[in-house]
Order: sequence, then C-alpha cells, then structure tokens
Amino acid sequence: MNSVAFRVLVFFALILGSFVGISQMIPQVSSYPAKALTPEEFAKMTPEQLVAKGKDVFGSSGIRCSQCHAIEGAPGRGPNLGGLGARALSRAEERSKAAGREYKAADYLFEAMINPNAYVVKGFSTPSIMPEVYKPPMDLSEEDIKAAAA
Repeated sequence: MNSVAFRVLVFFALILGSFVGISQMIPQVSSYPAKALTPEEFAKMTPEQLVAKGKDVFGSSGIRCSQCHAIEGAPGRGPNLGGLGARALSRAEERSKAAGREYKAADYLFEAMINPNAYVVKGFSTPSIMPEVYKPPMDLSEEDIKAAAA
C-alpha cells in the first residue's frame, strides 16, 4: 500500500512540475498605464511626440479611451472618434454660441474629457456614461488629457 501511495505522490509531483515548467516558458504579458508627463516634459514635446503620447494614452491597456471609443469602425459605448478634429471645430462653434465665449477645437476636446456632460453627442445617453477622466479609475493628468486631445 505504501508503494502505491508513493507512486501516486511521485506521479502527482511530476505532473505538477510539468505544468509549472511549461507555464514558466510562456511569455508573460505586462500592461502598464502610459507614463505620466510632467509639465516640463510636456512643454518640450514636439507635435509628433505629442501625437504619439496621445495614441499611447488613448490605446494603452487598462482603463483608457479605447475601451469605449473607436477611431475606425462602429462606435462602442461612446462615440466614434474618427474625424474628430473636423467635428471638434463645428462643435466648438456650437459651444461658443451656447456659452457666450470663444471656444477653440482644443477647448472643446479638453472640456469633453473634463466635463463629459457639457456636450453629449446625439444618440448617446444623457447624462453621459463617460467618467471624468481626471478622477479614478482613469486618473489622467492634465498633460495626458492634452496629449489625448492632440
């Protein structure tokens, strides 16, 4: 009886060791939020670097823009952001009229992320389900928000 128990224990240890060994050979995927910029780093960025940082903020893993928004294809929970630059101009004009002060496209984009209920796109729920991006769980810095708007 002891011989059978010993064989079962050895067999179990070999199987377990095999699984552990195989699992250690599989590449591990790590995902981290985009590195936050300091105001000094942000000020020194070229337009190309700013766009690259914005893409990183938009699409990096974790809780980010790409979970709800798409650039191409069908919209998700949030509006499709393809061609947003052109739409931002017309929406900034609408916001200028409504607010009684001048809005630029960058102002509209920044406000849309800071206060998502300020302008809700037709066809989407009011109040907006978009979180305020400067608060948890997204917790983006002002520089990250500006980079995403670029």
